Amino acid sequence: MCNLASLQKRHVAIARLKHPANMGRTLHEVRFFILVLTPSKEKGTKNALETGRTFATIFADMDFRQRLLEVHSEAEFKNVLLKHAQDLAAEQSNPSKRLGAHDGDLDFDETRCRLAQGLWDDIRRRSSLYISDFVDGFVGHKTIHKTISTIFFLYFACILPTIAFGALNDNNTHG
Repeated sequence: MCNLASLQKRHVAIARLKHPANMGRTLHEVRFFILVLTPSKEKGTKNALETGRTFATIFADMDFRQRLLEVHSEAEFKNVLLKHAQDLAAEQSNPSKRLGAHDGDLDFDETRCRLAQGLWDDIRRRSSLYISDFVDGFVGHKTIHKTISTIFFLYFACILPTIAFGALNDNNTHG
């Protein structure tokens, strides 16, 4: 991001790197490099920082970045970028689909005690997201590989030690 007095309008350049680059502390595996140049006398909402924040929001989606890695032409890259920006704008303009939006405020005026009421409220509020989280485990780029590797991880990390310690406990306590 840079402000230059000699510029007349904003310029944004996006470079897709052929191989991931390590650009120092906490910037490992960088695949996209975005350069934002703005005139120094630009209004506050269009300065380099705000433009950079906009592109950071757009590029925060991992699936979107994966789709950009799979395109083969500049026109296709621009189309994917434009479509994602429009989808993101539509999602943000619809308050019912925003993350963190919930139906109502919590009511603390009730004097009776309800067992696990917070848990049930959370399940009710997030139930629409639970289904999409489950589907995400089977639909998408390399998700079957990830699901199978998670199954093997859980098997070796949780079930095998339980069996081993159960057998050891059975042996030490004589049944």
